[in-house]
Amino acid sequence: MFRSILIWASVALICCAATACSKKNNTNTTVSPEVIAAGSDLAKIIGRGKMIVGMDVSDIRYQPFEMKNKNGEIVGFDVDLAQIMADELGVNLEIVPTNWDGIIPALIDGKFDLIISAMAVSTERNKAVNFSAPYYLSGKCLLINSRDVFRINDYHDLNHKDTVVVTTFSDDMVLNRYFPEADIVRFKNDEEAVREVIERRARAFIADRARISIFAVKYPGTTIAIKDPFTYEPIAVGMRKGDVDLLNWVNNCIEIIKGDGRLAELEKKWMEQYIPPSSK
Repeated sequence: MFRSILIWASVALICCAATACSKKNNTNTTVSPEVIAAGSDLAKIIGRGKMIVGMDVSDIRYQPFEMKNKNGEIVGFDVDLAQIMADELGVNLEIVPTNWDGIIPALIDGKFDLIISAMAVSTERNKAVNFSAPYYLSGKCLLINSRDVFRINDYHDLNHKDTVVVTTFSDDMVLNRYFPEADIVRFKNDEEAVREVIERRARAFIADRARISIFAVKYPGTTIAIKDPFTYEPIAVGMRKGDVDLLNWVNNCIEIIKGDGRLAELEKKWMEQYIPPSSK
């Protein structure tokens, strides 16, 4: 009996010691919010005095979000947006041109702080990166000949046999869903596809909202843009997982420039007034 009491007393002491040790260790390893904030990407950007942004400037399909002008300078909607963000932080802006296929791995590897490159939010991409609130609502839209303005109101009016629809878009899942009856013809570049609409060899050109908008500006007498997207593709800023401070700051910055009109000014400048150069 006495031996049993000693055993249970020993067990109790060991448990108490382990609990005390555990509490002590937890106290020693607890990281304060201030320490977490000091190690955030937001603090690193401010500390180095530079915000580094990854963009794919090589693909013409990303006009007018980012591209090189005739002087080799990187310009576009996303460039102006990134500059606004850098200015709000009081830091310089550095753009790292990166091919699309490697842009998310490069972000994860720390090659830059943010992806601002006409990136549409998707559940698959969101597994690898965090996304800000959308700063632009994209989606597939239609460019039609101005003579068809009373015949075509939306994509439903094109889903008929012997109706030719042109695109440079390659997602068969979307095309088969919305145009199962129409004849889809693909071209290598947008200019060729748009020419088919101008000459009325095709009823419509399918592209992202931004591309449709700028071609309507380029050919105002012969084309009409139907800008209500029939797919939903919000465009947002991508960043590494785990950094709530940077995500919070970017979201608030987007909200502020939406509210004060600067985001609308960018959209007017690049989506309503910009005219792309002709493809050679």
